[in-house]
Amino acid sequence: MKSENKPTTCPWCGSHRIAIVLGGMPVYIPEMERELDNGEAQIVDGSGSTSDPTWQCTECGAQFFRELCSAHSDDDDRFGGK
Repeated sequence: MKSENKPTTCPWCGSHRIAIVLGGMPVYIPEMERELDNGEAQIVDGSGSTSDPTWQCTECGAQFFRELCSAHSDDDDRFGGK
């Protein structure tokens, strides 16, 4: 599933426990440990690229991807494009 914002509920199981996904080996800080313990964040084996999920349901494991905003034609005009 793609979304611009963090989902509030999982469309598959209905859980409200949606965690941000951190790829690789993040630096340890106490706030992160609290978020990991509370299920607000999860560390996955990934590169942190745009092909990796942004959020994950901690109940069923469903993964969600950030949908990138598309450029608007107004921006092209402002920056000398088109």
